[in-house]
Amino acid sequence: MIAPAFKSHKILIILLIVFGIIYGLISLVNHYNFRTYALDLGLVNQAVYDYAHFRVNYSTLLLDAAPMNFLGSHFALLPILFSPLYWFLGSYTLLIVQIAAVLFGGVGVYVFCRHRSSHPTIPLFITAQFYSMWGIYSALAFDYHDNVVGAMFLPWFLHYFNQKKYLVATVFYGLLVISKENMALWGIFIAVACLGKYFSDKSARKVAITLAIITTFYFIVVTSVIMPELNTTHHQFAQLIRYQHLGNSIGSIVQYILQHPQVIFSHIFLNTTGNPEFNNIKVELYGMILLSGGISLLFRPWYLFLLLPVFAQKLLTHDFTLWGINYQYSIEFAPVLALATFEASTRFKPVIQKRFLLLFLLLTLAATSVTLVKRKSKWFIKPLVQFQRPMHYRSLFNRKKLHSILRLIPDGVPLSASSCLTPRLVEREKLYHFPIIRDAEYIALVKTTKEGTYPLSPEAYSDKITQLRQNPDFKIIYEDEQAILFKKKHP
Repeated sequence: MIAPAFKSHKILIILLIVFGIIYGLISLVNHYNFRTYALDLGLVNQAVYDYAHFRVNYSTLLLDAAPMNFLGSHFALLPILFSPLYWFLGSYTLLIVQIAAVLFGGVGVYVFCRHRSSHPTIPLFITAQFYSMWGIYSALAFDYHDNVVGAMFLPWFLHYFNQKKYLVATVFYGLLVISKENMALWGIFIAVACLGKYFSDKSARKVAITLAIITTFYFIVVTSVIMPELNTTHHQFAQLIRYQHLGNSIGSIVQYILQHPQVIFSHIFLNTTGNPEFNNIKVELYGMILLSGGISLLFRPWYLFLLLPVFAQKLLTHDFTLWGINYQYSIEFAPVLALATFEASTRFKPVIQKRFLLLFLLLTLAATSVTLVKRKSKWFIKPLVQFQRPMHYRSLFNRKKLHSILRLIPDGVPLSASSCLTPRLVEREKLYHFPIIRDAEYIALVKTTKEGTYPLSPEAYSDKITQLRQNPDFKIIYEDEQAILFKKKHP
């Protein structure tokens, strides 16, 4: 028994190395090639830099609001914990943390399954499936997001909760909840799901009820009191703007849905924008879920219950970018589908179980491989995610020359910059996302319109540069074929 277990651990280490390299080739190469952006890596990097220097951060990179406390835009506490790493890892800190978190989440999946299976190869199938999930690749391809890190604590929480090690379980649960304000809402559903699954166990029931009550209170206070107070717009839970067609608060949204249940069907299955260009995005999402073990949710419905707030967040909005499989909006599916697939497989005899798990491992690999090449979801930017192609490793810039330009900008001075430059320029109190200029002393811009000009169109971006050339308040202190640096004139 010891020999198979030892071999299993060796294979796990191989999986960690292989997928760690793949994840690094996606995320770190993007940053190296200037394919990370103000929203969200620049935004959180600026906060981490301030936290590392024991300062409260006021986000200046937001486009739709005046500078505000970082926690007023997203109540994410994990960057505070990670901030000391900035002294060693610099602008790569959060990307490395995110990769490490995903690998750690996979180990959690392995541990969860290993303690519930007598066959050492079975946990490896599930772990490999988890590491192959499309949601992970989409998330790692686009900057850093706190919910990616938070979701990786779920397998560990469920494992220790099942083991009745409630103190350790609560630590992982707490890390998940504080990772982002909307993760607290997910935490409520996780606690209620545990209440249902372990209802016959008095101690588990007591812990689950306590977690649900405390997290509900936390979510209400954070979204209704703390964030509006810190937010310069004083809006209640600003993310609700995506759902304003249903109501202006969580309570009014729930009330509207209860009074008009037919809206659930239309939002779950239909393109609610009226634009045929966005047809079948939701079909693609459901297809990916089914291919990745979604059928298992029917055999273990408490996992389906876990995903209710995730589906609601993705599908009840008219924002089509949330519907599909791009970006970080599908990361929660990865641990849930992996664990649900494993638990559903325990219904079968060992031989059938292995075939069942191998089937969904292969289907998940196939689904992810296909969507690395082509997908229906809009704003699929191939160079960000296609680590298997040479174009992923090519930058639009001469990196050495671009870095030399950035070194001309003094630390600490107010600066406005192109989105792709901001994650490296956070060593200042005031860093603005161009075209926001405000009191910037320097403006650093890339000339190409191929590397993202958000929120401007390529044409408007070029026009803004032309206007700056003619602006008597600024002078050009450096220019080459790929970038231009302006400095404010002083009398």
